[in-house]
Amino acid sequence: MSAVTLPSIPIKPAGLLKITLYAAAAMLWLGPVLGHLSEWYIGWPGDPQQFMWYLGWFWHALAAGENPFFTRQLNAPIGQSLMWNTSVLAESALLGWSMRWLPGAAVYNLLWIANWLCACLLGDALLRDLGVRRWLAAAGGLLYGMMPYFTSQTLFHLHLWLTSVPLGLTLVLLRGIRQRPRHPWRYGMAIGGLAALQMYTSLEVAATYALVAGIAALFTLITLQSRVRDVFPVSGRLVLSAILTTAILALPGLVALMHGPGRPAGKLLPAQAYVNDLFTFFVPTPVYALHNAWSTALSLAYTGNFWENDGYLGPAALLWIALAAIRLWRLPCARAALYTFLLVTLLSMGPTLHFAGWVTPLRLPWSLLEGVPFLESALPSRLMLYADGIAIALGVFALEVHLRKSRRRTSAHLLSFATLALVAATWWPVTPYYHSATPDAARA
Repeated sequence: MSAVTLPSIPIKPAGLLKITLYAAAAMLWLGPVLGHLSEWYIGWPGDPQQFMWYLGWFWHALAAGENPFFTRQLNAPIGQSLMWNTSVLAESALLGWSMRWLPGAAVYNLLWIANWLCACLLGDALLRDLGVRRWLAAAGGLLYGMMPYFTSQTLFHLHLWLTSVPLGLTLVLLRGIRQRPRHPWRYGMAIGGLAALQMYTSLEVAATYALVAGIAALFTLITLQSRVRDVFPVSGRLVLSAILTTAILALPGLVALMHGPGRPAGKLLPAQAYVNDLFTFFVPTPVYALHNAWSTALSLAYTGNFWENDGYLGPAALLWIALAAIRLWRLPCARAALYTFLLVTLLSMGPTLHFAGWVTPLRLPWSLLEGVPFLESALPSRLMLYADGIAIALGVFALEVHLRKSRRRTSAHLLSFATLALVAATWWPVTPYYHSATPDAARA
């Protein structure tokens, strides 16, 4: 009998080095949790245990003959619709079976690690698609992994720190509209599948993603005008396939959402409390290594919780974005991205302006969206998921343009490296990150 030779998949040294860099950063975040993956978890007590329960619910419900979209074990005895609650049904369907052998904390931690690596790699791929050179895209990928929004939400909210899902959808969507795929029907199905995955991961993120995508499309039409079809040769078959696939896959969840049992009435949370204070963009909260006693005292004066004040960018990043805007202003698509960044940041400040914890009467654009279905219960501060992503893309691409045009290559490279290092330092979280031990009752 002859030996069977399995095909080998070559891994380039540069790719291996990049993955090693991302994995090392994740290990610094996790710290001692790595040695206790089954007992400790990243974040503070409370919501993480609830998400561990969610991760095991889908397959448990099917095995018990129950409705996976509804449970009476929450909000008993009335019950709760899991399409209205933050139930991560998609991840429960994909990973819940593993909880037969693994504790909930282990699945939770492994999902965090997988998301971190995927977010970094997807950010790197997104920047490479924009024409950014390898080392610069790899560094930008690390920034996508550690974007400030992610750092804040890692404390509690699995459905929000799963940034790899909207990043993956963005990457596939941009590739689909910037070039004509060879198989538009299949590509449209991939887009629709990712859109449905996002809906079953977080209905709120799916709704705000659609909002931001619409804003970006509007600004792109304004800046490009008659050249839209030349720059974005979108296939009609791709669009139709994406819409149909999304509708078919989302239909069960939408039926459960609109007509199923356990639907709450009115707004789920007050939008006014969970907004970005004007100082949030400059001053770090306690989740960042750069914080001090003064910044902590100020952040505690904001309305809501400091892990919902997702607007922090820091003076270094804000200056970086301003310089990137000047460098890229002549590019229509860059202007559209900048307009989107500014409007999304403004929307994240909620219906009225908050200043150092003081709620002013000055009305802001979010007040126009408070009654829009699916957005009425969204928290404005969480829109920084998109602002952070756009800021990184603009900043890194501006560095790429600077490197191309600069005649002093050594100084240009040093400046780019110093910029990225400074921004990363101001975004770096408290490490090892806040973590907790799983109580015996929850573990059982």
